[in-house]
Amino acid sequence: MHTDGHDLRHHGDAEVRDDGSALVDLAVNVRADTPPAWLREHIAASLTGLAAYPDGRAARAAVAARHGLPVERVLLTAGAAEAFVLLARALKVRQPVVVHPQFTEPEAALRDAGHGVDRVLLREEDGFRLDPAAVPEDADLVVIGNPTNPTSVLHPAAAIAALARHGRTLVVD
Repeated sequence: MHTDGHDLRHHGDAEVRDDGSALVDLAVNVRADTPPAWLREHIAASLTGLAAYPDGRAARAAVAARHGLPVERVLLTAGAAEAFVLLARALKVRQPVVVHPQFTEPEAALRDAGHGVDRVLLREEDGFRLDPAAVPEDADLVVIGNPTNPTSVLHPAAAIAALARHGRTLVVD
């Protein structure tokens, strides 16, 4: 798999786990200690329901209502990583582009699904700000984080909206 020498599967939890006691990784769900007592109690109380599939109807209805969508347009996933895998497998795209710096899961999922992926690299000297013109016009899938990980740059809504095109899927994480 050609990834320009980047390890798309390396995450900061490796440093925290491998004697990184002085490190705090805020980009992933990494904890140095066990969960707090209140959370352990909540988890323990939920164990009797493990034999049944979760019922996401109430959550789907709440998300649909919040966004003014019909409930059948809402898909709950086990985090963004699962959503990226599902999109990569389902979408028939010719020219996917991932804007970096970015969470590596979207690109890894696309590559794992057999897609060639181009990158648009935001430049440090520009403050990692998005220039919509840097995204190739023929890109039929564009994935961008907002705010980006790890830079925390929040792109203006107008810059993100400028990426929208007929025939292009725009994914904003």
